[in-house]
Amino acid sequence: MNIIPKVKNLVNFLFNGKDSSKSIFLSKYGVIEDYRETKVLSARRNNLKRHTLTMANVITDSNETRKHMDDRLHLHQDSITKMSYGVVKVCFEMLNATEKLIFTHTWGYRDKNGKWQGIVDHLIKKEADLGRCVTLILFVALTILYAAYSANIVVLLRAPSSSVRSLPDLLNSPLKLGASDFEYNRYFFKKLNDPIRKAIYDKKIAPKGKKPNYYTMEEGVEKVRKGLFAFHMELNPGYRLIQETYQEDEKCDLVEIDYINEIDPWVPGQKRSPFKDLFKISFLKIRESGLQMCLHRRLQVSKPKCSGQVATFSSVGIQDMAPAMLASLYGVLLAPAILALEITYKKLITAREIRKSLLEDQFINPYLD
Repeated sequence: MNIIPKVKNLVNFLFNGKDSSKSIFLSKYGVIEDYRETKVLSARRNNLKRHTLTMANVITDSNETRKHMDDRLHLHQDSITKMSYGVVKVCFEMLNATEKLIFTHTWGYRDKNGKWQGIVDHLIKKEADLGRCVTLILFVALTILYAAYSANIVVLLRAPSSSVRSLPDLLNSPLKLGASDFEYNRYFFKKLNDPIRKAIYDKKIAPKGKKPNYYTMEEGVEKVRKGLFAFHMELNPGYRLIQETYQEDEKCDLVEIDYINEIDPWVPGQKRSPFKDLFKISFLKIRESGLQMCLHRRLQVSKPKCSGQVATFSSVGIQDMAPAMLASLYGVLLAPAILALEITYKKLITAREIRKSLLEDQFINPYLD
């Protein structure tokens, strides 16, 4: 009796003969020949040989859905059911299975007797092999929504704010505003009578009782770099300074708004100058020949470009997050009211069931007596 384990240890081995598709095991039970192509269970059972599988489907819109599960008619009816069926149909074809469809009108709930209805009932009774997984679909949908929302938040954090694109946006924004300390700026700001521009000057640039916000070019550009600050400046020297001092990711946050409706400058001259016509013709030729543009391009600095993707995060204002915060606030405010309604409804249902049971007892007891 003690020899068997030793023999087992000696002869329990695996070898391949000339037939590579056959494996031979030698054990205490004898010789076992294994002709399986693979040992992986899922790979060996991928052909059900037209075995019938039953799928339970929920119909909530129209019974016509039974006739149009795999065509494109009445797409507005039971769309989730049809999408699920399309996926399952492909699965059945991959498994070489035969489909059998049964239909119900509920997902699966307990009745007052504690019995399940709908898809769950079919699955419990083994009348269906597969029910439409609404929970899985909703989970996947919520996961996608969560991922999309998270990605949107990341984009907001990594991109410049789009809430300030015009002068009214600038006026109503929490941004502080300053201007380069040039004489013409002081003149223009006071002379502009447009209501929005005047309000911007009175509220943000030169508020009453405070020192006007005029800065040197270096000071203004540095305040813009730190964030939550807008600076009115001449573009050419300002952009050149930005090119020299800003990091690449900081250049991606710049937004440009035209404040004084800038037009091409004119060359002033004496009113009755005998050279007026000569100047006019010469300037037109210079412009038409492209020399003017060539000279300007050699001197002007264009808006700094954002090279590549933004590498760091930018601050996001309350305005960017306002919709999400409002939705959360409304949810917090509505939650207690909904809870109170649910409690009241539950109490009403319970009271109704108690009254019903009392009436039934009063009706049955006389006959029992």
